[in-house]
Amino acid sequence: MSRSHDALLNELVGLSRSLGCPERDLVILGEGNTSVRLDDESFLVKASGTSLAGADPGSFVRMDFGRTLALLDLRDPANGELGEALMAARTGSEGGLRPSIEAPLHALALIEGEAAFVGHTHPTTVNSVLCSDRAGALSEGAIFPDQIVVLGRHPLHVPYADVGLPLAHALREGLREHKRRVGTSPKTVYLQNHGLVALGAPRARWSRSRRWRTNTPALWPAFSPPGSRCI
Repeated sequence: MSRSHDALLNELVGLSRSLGCPERDLVILGEGNTSVRLDDESFLVKASGTSLAGADPGSFVRMDFGRTLALLDLRDPANGELGEALMAARTGSEGGLRPSIEAPLHALALIEGEAAFVGHTHPTTVNSVLCSDRAGALSEGAIFPDQIVVLGRHPLHVPYADVGLPLAHALREGLREHKRRVGTSPKTVYLQNHGLVALGAPRARWSRSRRWRTNTPALWPAFSPPGSRCI
Protein backbone atom coordinates (compact mmCIF):
# COMPACT_ATOMS: atom_id res chain seq x y z
CA MET A 1 0.00 0.00 0.00
CA SER A 2 1.05 3.59 -0.53
CA ARG A 3 2.05 5.90 2.31
CA SER A 4 -1.40 7.50 2.31
CA HIS A 5 -2.96 4.04 2.45
CA ASP A 6 -0.71 3.16 5.40
CA ALA A 7 -1.94 6.26 7.22
CA LEU A 8 -5.56 5.26 6.63
CA LEU A 9 -4.82 1.74 7.87
CA ASN A 10 -3.27 3.14 11.05
CA GLU A 11 -6.35 5.31 11.60
CA LEU A 12 -8.56 2.29 11.08
CA VAL A 13 -6.59 0.25 13.61
CA GLY A 14 -6.90 3.02 16.19
CA LEU A 15 -10.62 3.43 15.54
CA SER A 16 -11.21 -0.31 15.78
CA ARG A 17 -9.37 -0.63 19.08
CA SER A 18 -11.30 2.31 20.46
CA LEU A 19 -14.64 0.77 19.49
CA GLY A 20 -13.60 -2.62 20.84
CA CYS A 21 -12.58 -1.34 24.28
CA PRO A 22 -14.54 -3.60 26.70
CA GLU A 23 -15.33 -0.75 29.09
CA ARG A 24 -17.32 1.00 26.35
CA ASP A 25 -19.73 -1.90 25.91
CA LEU A 26 -20.03 -1.35 22.16
CA VAL A 27 -19.31 -4.90 21.00
CA ILE A 28 -19.47 -8.43 22.39
CA LEU A 29 -16.50 -10.75 21.90
CA GLY A 30 -15.57 -10.65 18.18
CA GLU A 31 -18.74 -8.90 17.04
CA GLY A 32 -18.61 -5.61 15.19
CA ASN A 33 -16.50 -4.56 12.22
CA THR A 34 -14.95 -1.49 10.65
CA SER A 35 -13.81 -0.33 7.24
CA VAL A 36 -12.10 2.54 5.44
CA ARG A 37 -12.13 3.66 1.80
CA LEU A 38 -8.62 3.56 0.35
CA ASP A 39 -9.43 4.91 -3.12
CA ASP A 40 -12.12 4.67 -5.79
CA GLU A 41 -11.37 1.00 -6.39
CA SER A 42 -10.69 -0.55 -3.00
CA PHE A 43 -11.34 -0.53 0.73
CA LEU A 44 -10.17 -2.28 3.89
CA VAL A 45 -12.60 -4.25 6.08
CA LYS A 46 -12.01 -6.21 9.27
CA ALA A 47 -11.36 -9.88 8.64
CA SER A 48 -13.71 -12.54 9.93
CA GLY A 49 -12.56 -14.08 13.22
CA THR A 50 -10.59 -11.03 14.36
CA SER A 51 -11.64 -8.72 17.19
CA LEU A 52 -11.88 -4.95 17.27
CA ALA A 53 -10.15 -4.73 20.64
CA GLY A 54 -7.12 -6.65 19.40
CA ALA A 55 -6.98 -5.08 15.95
CA ASP A 56 -3.59 -4.60 14.30
CA PRO A 57 -2.52 -3.90 10.69
CA GLY A 58 -2.90 -7.60 9.89
CA SER A 59 -6.56 -7.70 10.95
CA PHE A 60 -7.93 -6.23 7.73
CA VAL A 61 -8.58 -7.43 4.20
CA ARG A 62 -8.27 -5.22 1.14
CA MET A 63 -11.36 -5.59 -1.05
CA ASP A 64 -12.28 -4.55 -4.58
CA PHE A 65 -15.40 -2.35 -4.61
CA GLY A 66 -16.69 -3.64 -7.93
CA ARG A 67 -16.36 -7.34 -7.11
CA THR A 68 -17.75 -6.86 -3.60
CA LEU A 69 -20.83 -4.95 -4.77
CA ALA A 70 -21.35 -7.56 -7.51
CA LEU A 71 -22.16 -10.05 -4.73
CA LEU A 72 -25.52 -8.30 -4.41
CA ASP A 73 -26.45 -9.83 -7.78
CA LEU A 74 -26.16 -13.37 -6.42
CA ARG A 75 -29.52 -15.10 -6.03
CA ASP A 76 -29.86 -17.24 -2.89
CA PRO A 77 -26.23 -18.39 -2.87
CA ALA A 78 -25.22 -21.34 -0.77
CA ASN A 79 -22.87 -20.56 2.12
CA GLY A 80 -19.96 -22.07 0.21
CA GLU A 81 -20.70 -20.01 -2.90
CA LEU A 82 -20.94 -16.78 -0.93
CA GLY A 83 -17.71 -17.55 0.91
CA GLU A 84 -15.87 -18.22 -2.35
CA ALA A 85 -17.23 -15.02 -3.87
CA LEU A 86 -16.09 -13.00 -0.85
CA MET A 87 -12.61 -14.46 -1.13
CA ALA A 88 -12.54 -13.70 -4.87
CA ALA A 89 -13.46 -10.06 -4.13
CA ARG A 90 -10.15 -9.51 -2.35
CA THR A 91 -7.45 -7.57 -4.16
CA GLY A 92 -4.76 -10.12 -3.25
CA SER A 93 -4.08 -13.26 -1.24
CA GLU A 94 -4.17 -11.29 2.03
CA GLY A 95 -2.49 -14.19 3.81
CA GLY A 96 -5.62 -16.34 3.70
CA LEU A 97 -7.73 -13.88 5.70
CA ARG A 98 -11.46 -14.23 5.11
CA PRO A 99 -13.47 -11.02 4.73
CA SER A 100 -16.35 -10.34 7.07
CA ILE A 101 -19.69 -11.55 5.74
CA GLU A 102 -20.78 -7.93 6.12
CA ALA A 103 -18.20 -6.69 3.59
CA PRO A 104 -20.97 -5.85 1.05
CA LEU A 105 -22.68 -3.74 3.73
CA HIS A 106 -19.45 -1.80 4.26
CA ALA A 107 -18.92 -1.34 0.52
CA LEU A 108 -22.42 0.15 0.24
CA ALA A 109 -21.87 2.45 3.23
CA LEU A 110 -18.60 3.69 1.74
CA ILE A 111 -19.86 4.15 -1.82
CA GLU A 112 -23.58 4.93 -1.66
CA GLY A 113 -23.35 6.27 1.88
CA GLU A 114 -20.40 8.46 0.83
CA ALA A 115 -18.43 7.67 4.00
CA ALA A 116 -14.68 7.64 4.54
CA PHE A 117 -14.81 5.35 7.59
CA VAL A 118 -17.56 2.96 8.70
CA GLY A 119 -18.05 1.46 12.14
CA HIS A 120 -20.62 -1.27 12.78
CA THR A 121 -21.20 -2.08 16.45
CA HIS A 122 -23.83 -3.55 18.76
CA PRO A 123 -23.96 -1.17 21.76
CA THR A 124 -26.12 -2.31 24.66
CA THR A 125 -27.74 1.11 25.04
CA VAL A 126 -28.65 1.27 21.35
CA ASN A 127 -29.88 -2.31 21.10
CA SER A 128 -32.03 -1.87 24.20
CA VAL A 129 -34.12 0.42 21.99
CA LEU A 130 -33.61 -1.35 18.65
CA CYS A 131 -34.84 -4.62 20.19
CA SER A 132 -37.99 -2.98 21.52
CA ASP A 133 -41.31 -1.96 20.02
CA ARG A 134 -40.06 1.64 19.93
CA ALA A 135 -37.07 1.04 17.65
CA GLY A 136 -38.35 3.50 15.07
CA ALA A 137 -38.28 6.33 17.63
CA LEU A 138 -34.50 6.66 17.25
CA SER A 139 -34.91 7.92 13.69
CA GLU A 140 -38.14 9.88 14.11
CA GLY A 141 -36.71 13.00 15.72
CA ALA A 142 -34.18 14.49 18.10
CA ILE A 143 -34.42 15.13 21.84
CA PHE A 144 -31.86 17.96 21.89
CA PRO A 145 -30.06 20.17 19.32
CA ASP A 146 -26.58 18.63 19.55
CA GLN A 147 -28.07 15.28 18.62
CA ILE A 148 -28.92 16.76 15.21
CA VAL A 149 -25.53 18.45 14.83
CA VAL A 150 -23.53 15.30 15.49
CA LEU A 151 -25.79 12.44 14.38
CA GLY A 152 -27.47 14.19 11.47
CA ARG A 153 -30.97 15.51 11.11
CA HIS A 154 -32.25 12.37 9.41
CA PRO A 155 -30.91 9.04 10.77
CA LEU A 156 -31.86 5.98 8.75
CA HIS A 157 -33.83 3.09 10.23
CA VAL A 158 -33.47 -0.26 8.42
CA PRO A 159 -36.04 -3.00 9.18
CA TYR A 160 -34.67 -6.33 10.35
CA ALA A 161 -32.95 -8.51 7.76
CA ASP A 162 -30.71 -11.54 8.16
CA VAL A 163 -26.97 -10.89 8.32
CA GLY A 164 -25.12 -11.06 5.03
CA LEU A 165 -26.65 -10.32 1.64
CA PRO A 166 -30.24 -9.83 2.92
CA LEU A 167 -29.03 -7.07 5.25
CA ALA A 168 -26.91 -5.52 2.49
CA HIS A 169 -29.94 -5.45 0.19
CA ALA A 170 -32.02 -3.81 2.93
CA LEU A 171 -29.32 -1.20 3.52
CA ARG A 172 -29.01 -0.41 -0.20
CA GLU A 173 -32.76 0.10 -0.45
CA GLY A 174 -32.73 2.27 2.67
CA LEU A 175 -29.81 4.43 1.53
CA ARG A 176 -31.35 5.05 -1.88
CA GLU A 177 -34.77 5.89 -0.47
CA HIS A 178 -33.15 8.17 2.13
CA LYS A 179 -31.25 10.08 -0.55
CA ARG A 180 -34.38 10.46 -2.69
CA ARG A 181 -36.33 11.74 0.29
CA VAL A 182 -33.70 13.87 2.05
CA GLY A 183 -31.17 14.63 -0.67
CA THR A 184 -28.12 13.47 1.32
CA SER A 185 -26.71 10.32 2.86
CA PRO A 186 -27.33 9.62 6.57
CA LYS A 187 -24.61 9.87 9.20
CA THR A 188 -26.24 7.23 11.37
CA VAL A 189 -27.98 3.97 10.45
CA TYR A 190 -30.01 1.99 12.98
CA LEU A 191 -30.46 -1.69 12.12
CA GLN A 192 -33.63 -3.13 13.67
CA ASN A 193 -32.89 -5.86 16.26
CA HIS A 194 -29.23 -5.75 15.28
CA GLY A 195 -27.06 -2.71 15.89
CA LEU A 196 -25.61 0.57 14.72
CA VAL A 197 -23.74 1.65 11.60
CA ALA A 198 -21.91 4.98 11.79
CA LEU A 199 -20.81 6.65 8.57
CA GLY A 200 -18.03 9.11 9.18
CA ALA A 201 -15.12 11.20 8.01
CA PRO A 202 -11.72 11.37 9.75
CA ARG A 203 -11.37 9.44 12.97
CA ALA A 204 -11.32 12.44 15.33
CA ARG A 205 -14.75 13.62 14.19
CA TRP A 206 -16.02 10.05 13.98
CA SER A 207 -15.05 9.26 17.58
CA ARG A 208 -16.92 12.31 18.87
CA SER A 209 -20.09 11.29 17.06
CA ARG A 210 -19.71 7.70 18.26
CA ARG A 211 -20.08 8.89 21.87
CA TRP A 212 -23.30 10.68 21.00
CA ARG A 213 -24.69 7.73 19.05
CA THR A 214 -24.23 5.36 21.95
CA ASN A 215 -25.19 7.71 24.78
CA THR A 216 -28.34 9.20 23.26
CA PRO A 217 -30.46 6.00 23.56
CA ALA A 218 -29.76 5.95 27.30
CA LEU A 219 -32.01 9.02 27.56
CA TRP A 220 -34.97 7.41 25.81
CA PRO A 221 -36.52 5.68 28.86
CA ALA A 222 -37.35 9.10 30.26
CA PHE A 223 -39.29 9.87 27.06
CA SER A 224 -40.94 6.45 26.59
CA PRO A 225 -44.65 6.14 27.36
CA PRO A 226 -45.87 3.59 29.90
CA GLY A 227 -46.29 0.18 28.36
CA SER A 228 -43.32 0.37 26.04
CA ARG A 229 -41.84 -3.09 26.13
CA CYS A 230 -38.92 -5.11 24.82
CA ILE A 231 -39.57 -7.95 22.42
